[in-house]
Amino acid sequence: MALAFRERDLCAQENDLNPRKMLTAAATALLLVSSTSQSHADGGKDQLGRVKFTNSCDPKVQPLLETGVAMLHSFWYSAAEKTFRDVLVQDPSCTIANWGIAAILMSNPLAGIGASPKGAAAAQAAIEQGRGVSPKTQRERDYIEAVAAYYQDFSNRSERSRQQSRAKAFEELAARYPDDDEARIFSALYIAGTQSQADQTFAAYLKAAAILEKMFVKYPDHPGVAHYLIHSYDAPPIARQGLPAAQRSAYAFAHFYPRWRLGRIGRDQHPRSGSGNEGG
Repeated sequence: MALAFRERDLCAQENDLNPRKMLTAAATALLLVSSTSQSHADGGKDQLGRVKFTNSCDPKVQPLLETGVAMLHSFWYSAAEKTFRDVLVQDPSCTIANWGIAAILMSNPLAGIGASPKGAAAAQAAIEQGRGVSPKTQRERDYIEAVAAYYQDFSNRSERSRQQSRAKAFEELAARYPDDDEARIFSALYIAGTQSQADQTFAAYLKAAAILEKMFVKYPDHPGVAHYLIHSYDAPPIARQGLPAAQRSAYAFAHFYPRWRLGRIGRDQHPRSGSGNEGG
């Protein structure tokens, strides 16, 4: 189905667009912005949003590394992995690049699919490489161990078990470094990824949203925060709480991506409506 999306669509009266549909429209807008941007990645990396990720890697790789982290937030799988590997070519001691490879290979945390066996093997190799170069800071070592928690005993655990281990590890990481907003954002994403539809209190979604609401005030042009926040309210009983975020995020991205528009929604772009996918 072809759709045309304009800013005025987000100004619709609530009686014309119910809260969950509005959240879905906003999430779809962000998804297609990401998909459109990825297709122009070679000339449009400035469209990713802004990320500031403190690390001890060589100063010459900082712009490329932060681009990789922005791609990770945007679920640009192949592009993110390639970017982190390009960082390692220039700075083999950059532990955070190994963390980034392992993180992107977990796939979309909001879709509940998880890493493939092949991806898990590549991720575990990256984790071992990151450990092997002796991370320069304890924080970077802790990032490696946090992502490693997901892959531990990979073949003998369910995806649900891996999700829970990941969320716990990143919550602990964020608690250990309270000034590290990226750790808090990732912890919120992974907490949201543990939400079970059997839990009608939506405790995980609401816990994630409480973190992300604060982050969105600080980082309105962050490539992940608005998107994760929308998905953290993507359930009918709590959808109304997400309306302000849906409106603010759509306007922010419409401004940040002044030439974006919706195109045809294909199965490759949005295979699991409301559950997340490669771009959303």
